[in-house]
Amino acid sequence: MEKSKVLFTIAATVILSTNFTFADQGSLESNEYNKGEVKIITQEDIKQNAKDYSNYNLIISPFNQEYDYIDDWGSDFRYLGSGKLHASGYTETGKDVDNIRTTVYLQQYDDSNKTWVNVDSISNNQNNSSYSSTSQTYKVPEGFKYRLLIIHKATEGRVTESTSSYSSVINVY
Repeated sequence: MEKSKVLFTIAATVILSTNFTFADQGSLESNEYNKGEVKIITQEDIKQNAKDYSNYNLIISPFNQEYDYIDDWGSDFRYLGSGKLHASGYTETGKDVDNIRTTVYLQQYDDSNKTWVNVDSISNNQNNSSYSSTSQTYKVPEGFKYRLLIIHKATEGRVTESTSSYSSVINVY
């Protein structure tokens, strides 16, 4: 009987802390992500970008690939409320390389064509460095799904390593 009480207490604690974490993530209206310039994107901008990126091809690197230079990569994608999204990405190498680059594509789901459309991109390019990151806050049209595609690239001499990652999907209502 004591064992089941302990297990119940542990399970309840995990469930309650998870719920508090999720509840807190949506209340970012007045935090550090709202500092600085917000890029406003209209649905008309998205339609134009869909045409501009229609020939965009991407080769996705396998996740289990080993790299000589790229050590770590990632992104952060948050809904701030009121149609605002905060997007960021980073790339890290274990030592300084000739060039390191992080490019983040904000994508909107086009329900009629069942495809993801590149809405905007931001990038950061560093020479003789081991770290690159970029971020932007957006005001986007509501009623759509959004995600990030992040390209991570490092060049040392004639060797260029590249990988990509996706964020989770955010529904903006």
